[in-house]
Amino acid sequence: MAGKAKKLIIAEKPSVAKDIASCLGGNFLDKKSYLESDEWFITFALGHLLTIADPQEMDPKYKKWSLSILPIIPEKFFLKPIEKNKQQLNEIKKLVKKKQIEEIINACDAGREGELIFKYVIDYLSEGKPLGKTIRRLWLRSMTKEAIKNSFHQLRKNQEMRFLQDAAVSRSEADWLIGINASRGLTGYYSKRGGFFLTPCGRVQTPTLSLIVKREQAIEAFVSKPYWKLEGTFRDQETTFKATWFDTNFKKSNLKLENLAIDSKDYQEDRIWGIEKAQKIIEKVQGKVGSFVDKIKPGLENPPLLYDLTTLQREANSLFGFPARKTLSVLQSLYEGKKVLTYPRTDSKFLPTDYLSLVKSTLLKLKGFDFQDTKKFISKILANDYVVFNKRIFNDKKISDHHAIIPTGQKIPKLTEDERKIFLQVLKRFLAAFYPASKFLKTTRKVLVEGESFKAEGNVFTDLGWREVYQKKIENKVLPPLKEGSELVADEVVKLDLFTKPPNRYTEASLLNAMEGAGKMIDDELLKEAIKERGLGTPATRAAIIEKLVYDKYLVKEARELVPTAKSFDLFSLIDAMKLNEIGSPELTGEWEYKLNLMEKGEISRKDFMDEIIGDTVKIVKNIKEFDIEKLKKTASFSPLAGKRYYEYIDKYISEDGKIALRKVIGGRRMSEEEIVQLITDRKIGPFSDFRSKKKGSLFSASLILDESDKMKFVFSTGKEDIQLKDAEKMGQFYSDKSQVFKTLTHFISESYDEDKSTGLKLNRVILGKEISEENIKKMLRGEKSELIKGFRSVKTKRLFDAYLSLKKDGKIEFSFLSSKKKIK
Repeated sequence: MAGKAKKLIIAEKPSVAKDIASCLGGNFLDKKSYLESDEWFITFALGHLLTIADPQEMDPKYKKWSLSILPIIPEKFFLKPIEKNKQQLNEIKKLVKKKQIEEIINACDAGREGELIFKYVIDYLSEGKPLGKTIRRLWLRSMTKEAIKNSFHQLRKNQEMRFLQDAAVSRSEADWLIGINASRGLTGYYSKRGGFFLTPCGRVQTPTLSLIVKREQAIEAFVSKPYWKLEGTFRDQETTFKATWFDTNFKKSNLKLENLAIDSKDYQEDRIWGIEKAQKIIEKVQGKVGSFVDKIKPGLENPPLLYDLTTLQREANSLFGFPARKTLSVLQSLYEGKKVLTYPRTDSKFLPTDYLSLVKSTLLKLKGFDFQDTKKFISKILANDYVVFNKRIFNDKKISDHHAIIPTGQKIPKLTEDERKIFLQVLKRFLAAFYPASKFLKTTRKVLVEGESFKAEGNVFTDLGWREVYQKKIENKVLPPLKEGSELVADEVVKLDLFTKPPNRYTEASLLNAMEGAGKMIDDELLKEAIKERGLGTPATRAAIIEKLVYDKYLVKEARELVPTAKSFDLFSLIDAMKLNEIGSPELTGEWEYKLNLMEKGEISRKDFMDEIIGDTVKIVKNIKEFDIEKLKKTASFSPLAGKRYYEYIDKYISEDGKIALRKVIGGRRMSEEEIVQLITDRKIGPFSDFRSKKKGSLFSASLILDESDKMKFVFSTGKEDIQLKDAEKMGQFYSDKSQVFKTLTHFISESYDEDKSTGLKLNRVILGKEISEENIKKMLRGEKSELIKGFRSVKTKRLFDAYLSLKKDGKIEFSFLSSKKKIK
């Protein structure tokens, strides 16, 4: 007997399956892999259960990574189970095959990825044959009981979902075609000279890497420029205060008029770009009498929006140093295991409009737990009826697949330290969002002296509002009151000597932000709008993309910074030379999103889209196959040198006789053209502190030499140097024993140095990543302190710090630091 006819619901997650069961009522038995009642079977995916098979799994001929068999364009894309979720797929298969199941309801997430998860399951289990069962769609945007019941009354026919299904499958297959063929093509090209040089690339990871490489190039090309600020101390008969000079005629558009070769972000109203101008202003106002005007206006600071995944990952990275993947892992534990947070893989910062009562009931539950002393804030929210309809919180239009991350109100079990940190962040954000805005009074004081203007600002909070939840001490910046009409004397005007700074390297926090806002880098307005809501990757995949770039040795992590390796620069040099620029650009994602959005509306066909993707794939492979590095050979700009002609390729320099061949990347370090010239001319160069180990990715210091046979070799500071002191440059006498000190390729060494007796001086020229200049070593040899050296990197913490160096009498190095009082922040 087939048994009583039932309907099968397939949700995307176990929690959704249970919510649906709770809403449907009846006695459901929990069978672990599914729930069962008299009328229903409810089962669940665990995210994606299937993926497109690898090429070699479709056809053994693709096992070899060879350029000759590209492009790989399957007539049919075969699916394979994701190993860790295989058991659940088998359980779903048993349910689908039951004869008593007449109808299957797709309750996966309302969006493109949810549609793909369900379609892949049905396609795989049907094995190309009709299932003979009705398929309908449950479109859930909210998980309240009322919303679930309403959705069951509005079930959609599967045919209504065909355009969304087409877009979902097309995106998946397009990613596979471009990623597989580009990765295998570039790997094949690099491996032609022997060995196997894996070169992964793809639609999302390569543009993400491009962001980091371009930032590094901007840092390397940056030329620091001096500027000055003027800080005046003003007094009347009773009080003093400080104010900063500013240009009353300042406009960003004046940058070109002033003909300053600086970045627009460095052009600011309080910066002076000539020391003469700064000095003239000081002479003009010093000791003179001026007037002032105070403007006081009230200000409001709205509460922060609720968390989406990317924002939470960003803040956890900044506050706790958590990598994005770790934050996601902790969130998954709090969601799946501890059940105290809602679904974390969301790109929304809003809640459904019907969640007002759910929020109030959640707050009542949380009040009973008093987690980390938050009961008082919850009591205040409830007592003052702060939970009201507000579009900054409740907005259906701002929700795609999932709403913002909030507490569930479930009893809070014992949490790990990391779980406590993340849960508290989410809880505080949840509470702060319902508090009123912070209120403050902003005072702007402008002082006019001899036609020159100075400004001071102060904020006084009159109502902490949402800031109360974070329990941070608020330091009001109060300007001393002045009597109306008081005359002010410019007691002292100090000139601050400053320099522009290069852009910061990306951290995971700032990279996540850049990936989310990748559309800003696209010029085409249609493509910019298409990628606006998605960015590069999804909240659920961005952490994995960053980790993969590290795993593939395109990036290394130094403290919290993400640093591109030489492999990254090689990749983009090759991409540029092969004219594959679309692979490394967010425009490709923008173009796809634009067309997939049209496909979802039925305005373009899946066939037309995939025909374009196949055409792009063929073009990429063709460009790789036909690329001839010899055609890019050109005479090096420094040729001839030392009596030889030199030729430049995209990755190296070679002498006309072939004896000297120097790669542009040596030991993981990109060599400048000037450094290559010095190495050829002087037969030695260095030391450099930024060579990078190929296996571990760690930094090391060394110098380079060309030996007698014109082969390049490393000379390490720990090894013996092939150099006589008599040939080395003199630096001066060591004050301790009056012996002469020489500069060798890797060290400063005194004539009195004896390794066995531990006497004399032998000092590395590179210390904690910073080369010691000749000027500084000469000071140190005299017993003086060096200049302040910026950018030492701690071995233990990997953090940067600034210090002075000096030499003890025994030749040991000593660090000393700026006192906090003198340090200019």
